Amino acid sequence: PERTGFRKPHRGEMKG
Repeated sequence: PERTGFRKPHRGEMKG
């Protein structure tokens, strides 16, 4: 479930 202010880290973002 997507909450307010929550975003799923896609690949590339979770690595930095």
